Amino acid sequence: MPRKPRKNQEGRFYHVMVQGIGKEYVFPDDDCKGYYLRCLQKAKQYCQAKLLAFCVMDNHAHILTVVKNIEELSKYFRRINADYAL
Repeated sequence: MPRKPRKNQEGRFYHVMVQGIGKEYVFPDDDCKGYYLRCLQKAKQYCQAKLLAFCVMDNHAHILTVVKNIEELSKYFRRINADYAL
């Protein structure tokens, strides 16, 4: 069942979970995890996002962030996940 859309609440904390289809391993080794962390940092240059906490595991990641608005959250994670996928 898909999640409900996030409400646009300015300056709020957001917990975001990223995972692969079928819970496949998307971060299989330390090099991949390190590269994803670099993508998290790099994307902050292009988006108004503050990275507060993260936990990257083999098959998913949890990220706690604060953004100005919901559009920035979308822009931030679109950038991160596109960079990592490429």
